[in-house]
Amino acid sequence: MDSIIVECVWYKSKRDFNRFIRSIEDPQLSVIDYSIITNKLIKADPYGVEPTASIIGLNIMSSIRNAVSLEKKIITTIVYSFKNLNEDTVVNFIGLAKSKTDRNLTFVLNILNMDKVPSIEILNKFDLVKFVDND
Repeated sequence: MDSIIVECVWYKSKRDFNRFIRSIEDPQLSVIDYSIITNKLIKADPYGVEPTASIIGLNIMSSIRNAVSLEKKIITTIVYSFKNLNEDTVVNFIGLAKSKTDRNLTFVLNILNMDKVPSIEILNKFDLVKFVDND
């Protein structure tokens, strides 16, 4: 059974996030980003209304399910951006991803040019933590 690397990203600049995505050389990549999903839903709404958090959450869950599914295109790397990096969000995301597949998941936290460092409790939830300075 194939494994999946889940590249979780915490960033303050969309430019840093986009640069990080371009640096990943994996043709079987799936990007799950809160702002991309929100913008897609706004464009799909006939009135251009911003969707509620629950609608965005359902789309994120659907994106995760599609990314880990063996019935669709086989994905080997998932990039997931954290809008809020707190312990509850991390635990819920990891639990959700693990509940959607039997494939091995490796969770990597990439911290892009952030001034703050997450708590040790958050860092310990990941298999690997990288501090990335794109400048």
